Amino acid sequence: MTPRQPKPPPESEAELFEQWSVLDRLVERQAAQLRAGIQDAEDVDEPAPDAVQSAAQQREIVRLRDELRQAVAARDQALGAARVAREGERRWQERAEAAELRLREAPPDQGSEIASLQRRLEEMEAAMRRAEAGHGEMLEALRGAHLEVESLRLQLAEAHRGFWHRGRR
Repeated sequence: MTPRQPKPPPESEAELFEQWSVLDRLVERQAAQLRAGIQDAEDVDEPAPDAVQSAAQQREIVRLRDELRQAVAARDQALGAARVAREGERRWQERAEAAELRLREAPPDQGSEIASLQRRLEEMEAAMRRAEAGHGEMLEALRGAHLEVESLRLQLAEAHRGFWHRGRR
């Protein structure tokens, strides 16, 4: 379980997507360097940590990577749900606007049709409010997933640093 982080200031989705893409590229670059065996020049001369510590650290790194994958999957799922909620909200808005337009254009002698359109308009507005509430919940889940991903990335980076710098103490 990761420690609770203070709530960040509200950011736009575009800012969040941009931050995530930068962080994703950074993590991928660092992972590629680690897979390729690239180390700092000062680390090359260091003796390797003993086998017991190395195995424990490798297990911890694997565990952190799994947690990171799960958090990224949760983030992606929340992003998908937020997109679906936005699309649903947009459709409901279009339907409500179309119903309102039909209501305004209806001749005065169509009282029952006007009442029907008013009911449909109210139903659509209520559905739109529900979609907006769901959208807010999805954004909150997305922010939570983002915090969890960031925390796991920091832990993974710390685990890698600890692994490569263990012999310096």
